[in-house]
Amino acid sequence: MLLLAFLLQDPVPTDKDGEQALRKFKEDCAKATIELKIVAIQEAVKTEHEKVLKAIGEMMLNEADPVRVAAAAALGGADHPASAEALTAAVLPNIRREEVIPAILKAIAELGWQSAAGRLNDLVSKVGEGDVRAVLPAVVETLGKLGSPSSIDPLIDLLLKLENGGRKNPWPNEGQLRREAESALRAITGMDFRRAVEWQPWWTTNQEILRQKMSRTFWLKKTQDRVDLSPTEKAPADSVLVASRLPGFSSSSAAAAAPKKKKKGNK
Repeated sequence: MLLLAFLLQDPVPTDKDGEQALRKFKEDCAKATIELKIVAIQEAVKTEHEKVLKAIGEMMLNEADPVRVAAAAALGGADHPASAEALTAAVLPNIRREEVIPAILKAIAELGWQSAAGRLNDLVSKVGEGDVRAVLPAVVETLGKLGSPSSIDPLIDLLLKLENGGRKNPWPNEGQLRREAESALRAITGMDFRRAVEWQPWWTTNQEILRQKMSRTFWLKKTQDRVDLSPTEKAPADSVLVASRLPGFSSSSAAAAAPKKKKKGNK
């Protein structure tokens, strides 16, 4: 059965495949309409090669909003570190684009690579900036789905600001921010505290022992498949870390399952 599954799986694109797909992608996009550029993206992403995925990522930086949205959606279905890098790099340049930033965050969550958490954690610390605060509920929701332990401290800090801000004029979305932060912390940790004064001492006391019990997911360069490992298992050779999660992480609140490798004959 394993041999059959391997034979049915599409081969990993070679550098030659990537170069050919990239050349066709650029040709298809040259002077094309918005609609045709979207079609070109959907075709190009079938070749999950670093060069192609990076080129699609660039579309999120210099194209019309519908093209950017299509590029984000395409990368959200391409399980590759280049997809995660491109989506992460596109967050700040699109922070004010109301149609684009939700598509990028959704793709980041669907992909599930925790490499994006650092950039999103930085946004949480900028809650005082109006442009950031407007999209922060969606950012925090995404962090909950990624499940990175690195997000716990920023989320607790956010709760502290929301609970002890002492502002005469509260931010319009404070209630939503607080609910999303609490939900994200519950998803990442499996705990159900209600206030930052409860979250903070629990995390300070338990984080070291919990980090030793984290499960990990790796992406294999040779096959572009994922493998889930227990805390005691050794990382595979020639692999990239996708995610590390605490034992209490709630998969029901997490990102959808990682994009599956396409099988021969599938569209």
